[in-house]
Amino acid sequence: MAENEAEADNESNQNQSVQVISTDSYSQTGLTDVGTECEPLVISDRKDDVEDDPYNDAYRNGNFGIKRGKINFTRAKRWSVAHFFSAIIMTSFTLSCVILLGNNHKYWISSDLRDWFSAITILCCLLGLTMSSCSCYLSSSLAKIRRPLFFLLLVRLLAFLELVFIVTGISLTIAVESEAKERNPWREKYYYYWTTDSPRDIADNFKSFVVLCSFLVISMVVELIMAGAWLFHWWKCCDGCEALKSFCIFEPGEPLASGVSDPPTGIIHECAYVCWSIYKIDLSFII
Repeated sequence: MAENEAEADNESNQNQSVQVISTDSYSQTGLTDVGTECEPLVISDRKDDVEDDPYNDAYRNGNFGIKRGKINFTRAKRWSVAHFFSAIIMTSFTLSCVILLGNNHKYWISSDLRDWFSAITILCCLLGLTMSSCSCYLSSSLAKIRRPLFFLLLVRLLAFLELVFIVTGISLTIAVESEAKERNPWREKYYYYWTTDSPRDIADNFKSFVVLCSFLVISMVVELIMAGAWLFHWWKCCDGCEALKSFCIFEPGEPLASGVSDPPTGIIHECAYVCWSIYKIDLSFII
């Protein structure tokens, strides 16, 4: 009996050791079934690439081809941070002008011009803050972005829209300031008779509004430069622009890997690519 029990214990110990060894071998070699060979298991926290842009990894070093150029991350971060702070300054001037204009527009300009001025300038501020935030994220986290080419073209599209609206906003600001100066209530001979507000308050508000409009125009011009930095390749625009090469976000690009298509060039092609990509994919796959 004792010998039988000893033999049973030895067999159980051998079985346990075989199970431990086989389990370790499975974990090391990546086998899923006993006695069946298969490919090692690869654990990844990234989702499958979308079909329309299979070469995302080729752009993660900042090189987008010879035509598009290569991003200089140091300059891109500096431009993006400066753009963000300039957008905040422009927003503060815009809100101050809109508030003063809303309280005193009946003495200065027409209601239609006031509405257009308020809408366009506020939209400029939203575009500036959005574009600068996206450019900060692009310049600091390009290796983590799900679709680097799409995100770069999205930033360029926002920069183009900001340029268009800021040019319109500058024109409206100059028009509002000019009309307010022409309709200055202090020029009216019987001003004290047809208003119930304090003349001193209206005069102070008018002076503040004119000064704020001047600062708003200056801040918008700065925003034009900040947004244009993501659109223009100063190292290839013209011979005279080569002096600005050291300030340009983009550098001369390098040839892409074999089989990787060049990104689209031209604002129309880039807009079409961005719109088609948004229609094609889920927004959760962008980043």
